[in-house]
Amino acid sequence: MTHRHSPAATTRTVELDQVRQIDRRLSSPGHPGITAGKLGMNGTPVEGPLLFAPPMFEAGLPASPVLGTRDVLRHIEAEGAPGFPYVRGQFEDPATGVLRAAELHSEALHRLCVAMGLSQCWGTDAVLTGSSIR
Repeated sequence: MTHRHSPAATTRTVELDQVRQIDRRLSSPGHPGITAGKLGMNGTPVEGPLLFAPPMFEAGLPASPVLGTRDVLRHIEAEGAPGFPYVRGQFEDPATGVLRAAELHSEALHRLCVAMGLSQCWGTDAVLTGSSIR
């Protein structure tokens, strides 16, 4: 699900600063691995080419690859509008070492911040409900 628009490196927004802060922590030595399971993302489809079954009316499409419970988040990046970017995570399969990308939505970003001890606000929930930053 590549959105093909990356902000310039000099662009500054709160959202992009939050992504950079998380990414720095993920790559710091000794950082404990955060799994797709901990983020509630096990079973989330990973990016890749969409495959169609050869006969158009055959029952069902082939299964898309998904994140496993133990896949570890190694890196995140932002694409799209700087004020409301798409956030994509690179997850590593611990058995094979293969990296796969998946979009991180607000709930996963909230869980990631809690796991990392960060006070960041993602999505519109906090604004719409008047809740405090987690």
